[in-house]
Amino acid sequence: MQDVDIYEILKENNIELGSHESDLYVKKSHKSVELLEKYGFKTDNTSVRCSTFISQIDKSIWFDLPFQFMPFYKKFTKRG
Repeated sequence: MQDVDIYEILKENNIELGSHESDLYVKKSHKSVELLEKYGFKTDNTSVRCSTFISQIDKSIWFDLPFQFMPFYKKFTKRG
């Protein structure tokens, strides 16, 4: 499978997102599940690439995609 910028894909589809450092958080919805599965991210708790958690803020289910928040890496690729 070709590498994809799942962050940009989800953002372009108006999916609710969050992050912590390099980890991308994706609010669970029919559309987010569809997109994650389309691009090869498993959406169950047994997958290392995409586990779930319950938000302490809104009590909804979110996916945790380690190392997928691409804006985090931009600070390391800027040339001065």
